[in-house]
Amino acid sequence: MDLLLGKSDLTELWKDFPGGNHSRGLFDGGEDVWDLDPSVYVPVFLASLPEANYRSMILSSAGHWTVGTLPGFKDESDPSNVHAYSEMLDFYQIVTDNWTRRMANILEKSKRDDKANGISRAKERHIFVRGYNPGHDNCNTVESRFRGPVDEYKDSMSYSYNWGWIRKMNRMFEVRDLLRL
Repeated sequence: MDLLLGKSDLTELWKDFPGGNHSRGLFDGGEDVWDLDPSVYVPVFLASLPEANYRSMILSSAGHWTVGTLPGFKDESDPSNVHAYSEMLDFYQIVTDNWTRRMANILEKSKRDDKANGISRAKERHIFVRGYNPGHDNCNTVESRFRGPVDEYKDSMSYSYNWGWIRKMNRMFEVRDLLRL
């Protein structure tokens, strides 16, 4: 669920976003997105026994935030996509803020509902965002497979997708503790 929100919510936020290529829609002509809308995954997370009984939900950060899945950011005049990913990073901040507020409100409401219904939980619920690990263009070559993983991350490596931006996207969640309710 690393787009965090569903296509309709993202498209709605996109309408007011000043960046990107609005001559096409956010998802128009993009790669398939295997993602769930919060209206699907949150009820499963909050369901009680016998249906479910989760204490923690773990999501990944921006793994599929690429110009392939979100072509509304693609700028054909910039093959490096530096400008596209810079704007995507700004939009990602808006989305993470929106998602964090929603999840905090949902957890707080769930806590109130539990109390009103006489449900006592031994431990509170948590939502964790797992930082996505960046790759590099040669990570799946035969040479890399025999050599093993790289010993250190180098800014000079060449990147496809959003791998050069993953660390910045992950940092957007590092300072958040709103989800611990």
